[in-house]
Amino acid sequence: MRLRLLCLLLFAGLLAAVPPAIVEGQEEETPVRPANLILVNARVWTLDPDQPEAQAVAIRGQRLIKVGSNEEVRRLARSDYTRVIDLRGRLVLPGFIDNHTHFAAAGRLLLGLNLLDANGPDTFRARVKEAAARLPAGAWLVGGDWGAYAQWGMSSTGR
Repeated sequence: MRLRLLCLLLFAGLLAAVPPAIVEGQEEETPVRPANLILVNARVWTLDPDQPEAQAVAIRGQRLIKVGSNEEVRRLARSDYTRVIDLRGRLVLPGFIDNHTHFAAAGRLLLGLNLLDANGPDTFRARVKEAAARLPAGAWLVGGDWGAYAQWGMSSTGR
């Protein structure tokens, strides 16, 4: 009798310690602040080699808070708070936030000579020398912002 009572108390104690969600076979969900914008049914290009594409994105304020399947992301919606937009298969790219670029000029600055932030004659000369050293003999040195030298009283030859 005593052993039976002890076993019953032990079983009741264990049962009380197990959360109801686990008893029902479901994970207990952590309460999360909802997203204010969700994009679903999209082709999301993530740039993550482990997950190159996704279906949906959740955004709160100006931050991405979840990228994943429609089902995963919709869990962050609250009907009175979240705007959900069905993109119907349209492509979503990561944040290219440049409203005005001259791509050819930008490429020349990246691959050639970039003097846009040269802050004096010494930096100017060093940048020209570094860029020239990367080129094969006789190649043209392109890029620059060649007008920068005027503010330091230098001639176009750097003297």
